[in-house]
Amino acid sequence: MPQPSEHPSRPSFEDACHYFLALMEEGTLDHRTARAAARRRDDNRCMLTGKKDYQAGGFTYVEAAHIIPEKTNKNIGEEGSKQFHAAGVWAILSMFTSVNIVEELAGNRIHRLENIMSMQITCHRLFDDLVLWLKPVEGLPHTYCVCEARQGTKAANSIPDMVTLSTSTEYALPHPAFLALHALCCEVAWMSGATEYIMDVERRMDQTRVLAKDGSTADVLSAALALAQTC
Repeated sequence: MPQPSEHPSRPSFEDACHYFLALMEEGTLDHRTARAAARRRDDNRCMLTGKKDYQAGGFTYVEAAHIIPEKTNKNIGEEGSKQFHAAGVWAILSMFTSVNIVEELAGNRIHRLENIMSMQITCHRLFDDLVLWLKPVEGLPHTYCVCEARQGTKAANSIPDMVTLSTSTEYALPHPAFLALHALCCEVAWMSGATEYIMDVERRMDQTRVLAKDGSTADVLSAALALAQTC
């Protein structure tokens, strides 16, 4: 069994080179590469609780969580309706952010460090299930209010009300625009009457093939994005 590292802080020059080479050669950028880089960037700790990974001497398991889900790229290479659905998800994302989301995250670039957070298992599950989200605090770089769908969730998991993300390495931190987009999806999913609304979305999605020029289908597609992340 490997011994926990006592000095996990800064990555070696060689490690950094491997990661940036992966960024330049998108075909080699994958979940494993991102996970290894995120571990080094985040000192093997959960970015929300600060708890350390078991393999690094801690008492919990820390995973690499995608902010914009990896499944967003599912069916991109398919033909017909599946491919159309995948393209539609990207169209939805593009509507709600100022960054070029397709250029930033399409294909293997979904695994970029800017789209990865280190989280202990419980936090990862809550984040993926749209139960926990981070809202950028204006004027404070990389500082976020931590929001919960059910009161008591943060307290039960030792999650603070506010976090400031930082690193002692040269690796990129999670992109505020991606976290803001995830937060928007969560708020849509937990809005008043969301259960009935999402059921209605499921019925209407099959009938919606393109965005209406007057924008009348935008609400359907924005809710569909939140729905897609829970599937």
